[in-house]
Amino acid sequence: SYLAQHLRIHLGVKPYHCSYCEKSFRQLSHLQQHTRIHTGDRPYKCPHPGCEKAFTQLSNLQSHQRQHNKDKPYKCPNCYRAYTDSASLQIHLSAHAIKHAKAYCCSMCGRAYTSVSW
Repeated sequence: SYLAQHLRIHLGVKPYHCSYCEKSFRQLSHLQQHTRIHTGDRPYKCPHPGCEKAFTQLSNLQSHQRQHNKDKPYKCPNCYRAYTDSASLQIHLSAHAIKHAKAYCCSMCGRAYTSVSW
């Protein structure tokens, strides 16, 4: 049941054990997903003509398919850029943060600025 599954989080119970290594999991689906690392099973095949890629997780296939479709749903709120996955957007956003960081401080009052020059 969902409640029993949820209680395992609080109890720390991991009843599903990997037969290849020492890892254990709270949910059978997590064990099945992990086992693919050892077996090399990639059940999620890209349906795009000419593409031979296959993935261990459905979410990875979905992200890959956006590249074929040129679908870029992850938009930067600071500029025109858009990305196919959230990880790429996060990397881009960190560049904005670094660019606009106030790294230069006035030794008299402590006020911070983005550059030394006027």
